Amino acid sequence: MSTVAYALPLSNIITNHWRLPKVVRDGVAESRERLEVLTRSGDYFITLATTIDQLSKQQQDPTAREALQTIVSELLYLQVYYTISKKQ
Repeated sequence: MSTVAYALPLSNIITNHWRLPKVVRDGVAESRERLEVLTRSGDYFITLATTIDQLSKQQQDPTAREALQTIVSELLYLQVYYTISKKQ
């Protein structure tokens, strides 16, 4: 079975829209860029909920697992009803 991959170039509008400082010190700029992308796309809450859900599945302590699942539920609620906006 062969696999075909396609790559489309991004327009200047998109690349300028997502442009952030590229000064990297210990991965700080990459982390901030990732956060910017997730918040602008509206996916931060759901991404965080997914990560915490995976951590809860690895948890042996039922109390800790339940606490993490509560946080996941709250993040899913926030994903549906709220957005993050940058302070002016």
